[in-house]
Amino acid sequence: MERKEIIVKTYEQLVRAVEILEADIIIVSGMIACAGRPIYLRSGQIVRGADKFSGLKFNFEDQARSVIFLEEFSKVQNLKIDVAANSYPSADRMQAVFEINGRCAVLENIFAEIKVYESRAQRYRQYAGIYPRHELQLAGTVYFRCRGCYVVPVAYCPLATSRLVSCGVKLICEGGKIPEFDRFELLGKNFVIDIRTAVE
Repeated sequence: MERKEIIVKTYEQLVRAVEILEADIIIVSGMIACAGRPIYLRSGQIVRGADKFSGLKFNFEDQARSVIFLEEFSKVQNLKIDVAANSYPSADRMQAVFEINGRCAVLENIFAEIKVYESRAQRYRQYAGIYPRHELQLAGTVYFRCRGCYVVPVAYCPLATSRLVSCGVKLICEGGKIPEFDRFELLGKNFVIDIRTAVE
């Protein structure tokens, strides 16, 4: 069966392709400025950048919020993600650029820049690049550049289903608060973690 593939150039086209047309493959062309509403990928959906300059940009005027929810077997591939917020999330629930809500989701060749401008976050919860409630497969190069003392590239999740699986990934974490990777269940081969300029 032929998979439905749609090229999108605006946020409205992206939402329509994901939620209404239920495209199997959504190709992002250019850098798309997105509204604050998160993107919920359905099972098996793929969001892919058309080239190395393509991606999604989110600018939250208030608290940082989750950006993309991945269900089982969904994939985000070859994409730039730029997220900026003025303050950290409230303590009600975890917020992350990628929330992994289904098994065997995939992040491949991701360059994410995360900025939270608030300097004090005692009353708030940290903001994460990835919150893996289920098994997440990483491939290629996954790069998180974090700006903010309470930003973490990968947030630890206590659920038994939470684990990171490598398909020959190079996970690069720059800045922010670096998690204790020995608390994660890391599976697979060629798992390279490169930690740079961590902020204590």
